[in-house]
Amino acid sequence: MKIFNKFLNPSRFRFSLNFASISSTNQSFSILRRSNVLKQFSTNSSENENNSHNDPSSKDEKSCGNHQCGCSSTPHTYQHEDPLEKELKLKNYKIIECINLGKFDDALELSEDFINLITTNFGQQHPFYCSALNNKAFILKTCGQFDEANALFEEVIEKYKKIYGDNNEKVVISMHNLATSLKEAKEYERSLEIYEKLLHKIRKEYIQVEGEKTGKLRLNIIANIYNSAGGLYRQLKNYEESNKLFNDAMKIIQENFGHKTLPMATVLNNVALNLKDQGRFEEAMNNYNKALEIRKDLLDENHPEVIALMNNIDKLKADMEANKNI
Repeated sequence: MKIFNKFLNPSRFRFSLNFASISSTNQSFSILRRSNVLKQFSTNSSENENNSHNDPSSKDEKSCGNHQCGCSSTPHTYQHEDPLEKELKLKNYKIIECINLGKFDDALELSEDFINLITTNFGQQHPFYCSALNNKAFILKTCGQFDEANALFEEVIEKYKKIYGDNNEKVVISMHNLATSLKEAKEYERSLEIYEKLLHKIRKEYIQVEGEKTGKLRLNIIANIYNSAGGLYRQLKNYEESNKLFNDAMKIIQENFGHKTLPMATVLNNVALNLKDQGRFEEAMNNYNKALEIRKDLLDENHPEVIALMNNIDKLKADMEANKNI
């Protein structure tokens, strides 16, 4: 039975699956693996931007050149691979192909097969199973099936906790996935509760204290959580906290990845939205223009992210004109 009642943009799904790929780091068949850490944020909608710039066809990716093997990033000799690994990679490749073609029903069906294959060979208490379940949850979330998706995200969190402990990076990422899904479902209170736990965990366990890291969590993930949590606080009209989180995200990006990067452009866009909501139109326009300059330098002028940002600027111009007439 078809579960999709409206057209869904495949690029939006690429954004979602990025987190699935991060949560299954070091698994050879994880969905949408990639090598460029700078592409950690992307457009989730024409205005609000949460995370991850991600393109499975990126030239940054290295592959064996045989697309039928399903390899997305790791060079290898196809004929010497384990048969099970070949099958997993091929199914993974087919899921990605269906997503890119907008065939989300097929992607969901294939994800079920993927889960069954992993269950048969590894069981349901294995990290591979968690990763596959996480990917299915993203398909459901993208389709607006939030209740089912969130139940799966919660299951993934509990399984990762049992495997790795409460403070493992995979647990943090999975909690972020759930918080983001709840935010998209407009369950703001539950989403806020999880974000607050994440922020407390980051500041207590992972921030630098006297020059030494107290935990292991990649900086791009911390910046990603700051950016996403800032978006929720903006929706709750807590602009002070939202601005603080966006600034924290920009500081990490600036110091570790550079200013003229796509992650910086995404956060600048969100800062602009935050300022726009407060009626600070000139400041908002300044940030929009900075973000647009970066994207035009790094992306084709017809790229969806460039167009989305230009649309945001047009909306701001209309608001500024309307404000003059009041």
